[in-house]
Amino acid sequence: THVTIITFGYSAMFFAGALALIFTLLGLFSKTFDQAAAKSVVSMVYGISCFATLFSLVGTILGGIWADQSWGRFWGWDPKENGALMIVIMGAILLHARWGGLVKERGKSLLDGPHFSRTYICRGGGYISVQCLEPQFYAAFLRKLGLQEDADFCKQFEPALWPELTARLAGLFAQKPASHWDDLFAQTDACVAKINAPQEAQNDPHIQARQIWSWAQGLLQAAPAPRFSTWAPEALGEIRAKDADRGQILAELNEGISDARPV
Repeated sequence: THVTIITFGYSAMFFAGALALIFTLLGLFSKTFDQAAAKSVVSMVYGISCFATLFSLVGTILGGIWADQSWGRFWGWDPKENGALMIVIMGAILLHARWGGLVKERGKSLLDGPHFSRTYICRGGGYISVQCLEPQFYAAFLRKLGLQEDADFCKQFEPALWPELTARLAGLFAQKPASHWDDLFAQTDACVAKINAPQEAQNDPHIQARQIWSWAQGLLQAAPAPRFSTWAPEALGEIRAKDADRGQILAELNEGISDARPV
């Protein structure tokens, strides 16, 4: 039973993805793909995704019950079970994003054009990134700019105001260099940061505290991840030349194989 149900779910998920791909291609290359047709395709993808997520979830749960009855364990974290779980999680994320307003029809997403989620050019050509989606971070953003009493800016999620508010912020940020705004928003939760090239980023206090960049043989290199609070980075070793270790690697791979042939 679980095989049949989960097959229906996976097939529907594949079909929804194919429709979404067609939607994207038609939107890019077809001049006859109007808004009414787009809305119809979006509705189909949404409905099929709901069906696919439900059947994938039910099939995965039934598969666990079958496994428990067959060999005494409900879940074993093998590749097939992990893959089934990832499909269910992907569908759940998609639906929750749709219900929460993060994913809507094309051009109507919460992050399609708001003034609080974009990059602004500053005086002198630098850039500042603004990503204060959550209300508490947006409030901190307005306070630092002295806009907390502005009636229009207080209506954060009013799409009709976004073009005007974007233009006002663009004019404001263009008055000062990016370094000014970076200093203004430092040590705040406003989710605003200066956009840096790697050579500039290495001097950022947060980057330095986490020891993300280091120099090796005259080249700026990124330290390996993950970087936890108790993690001590190792000094980068010598950057080996191309094919410098090829012979040794091949010898180790061929060791113990009587009929090994050179690669």
